[in-house]
Amino acid sequence: MRCGIPLTALPLPSKCYDQTVDTHGLPLHNETTTSLPIEVLASYSAQEIMDSFESIVATILERDGFWVRTSMKVELTKAEKREIDRPSSPRWEIDVVGYRAGDNLLRVVECKSYLDSGGVNISAFDTTSKFSGRFKLFNEPTTREVVFRRLVAQLVASKAITPNPKIELCLAAGKIVNGNVDPIRSHFQAMGWLLFDPEWLRQKLLNIAADGYDNAIAAVTAKLLLR
Repeated sequence: MRCGIPLTALPLPSKCYDQTVDTHGLPLHNETTTSLPIEVLASYSAQEIMDSFESIVATILERDGFWVRTSMKVELTKAEKREIDRPSSPRWEIDVVGYRAGDNLLRVVECKSYLDSGGVNISAFDTTSKFSGRFKLFNEPTTREVVFRRLVAQLVASKAITPNPKIELCLAAGKIVNGNVDPIRSHFQAMGWLLFDPEWLRQKLLNIAADGYDNAIAAVTAKLLLR
């Protein structure tokens, strides 16, 4: 039993690993990366980890007053696909979209858990890097402008948002290469983007775990991961 929830009722991984913990009982970061402490998901598939990660990010936004949609499909026209040099591209998909009516704020969040890799590297935001294609909205200004324009038009047409929202492009990173947090944050600040780095996510998860019982899957997951 954890946080009043039977552990047998939740999809726990088949194995866990001993870890050094801090004063809160949380796993400490290792020496090479800054990482969100969710290594207990190590036995899940990459897709299950990403779905869980997006769910947690979505819950964090909801708790900050946003309505949220995950795996948001953006219906680019044929002309728009040609404009971004992807004439045969399928529908564009955004990991998490959040909107807060009070300040007409639209957040577009790319989620990169990278828990089974070295983590996000500052070099990925160098357009000459072989990894830059993994961060298209960050590295391709024309693509970003076209996708954002269509996203806003689509949401306004469905009356989900009001016109002319302020748009914030965000990256939620579950793992960042050691020494790269500050360079990435500086680059993002210069570009007007937001970085949800592992420490930011960790603090948000602590807030979720400290609250009373919440039936949201991500909140339950957070309580288990931070036990």
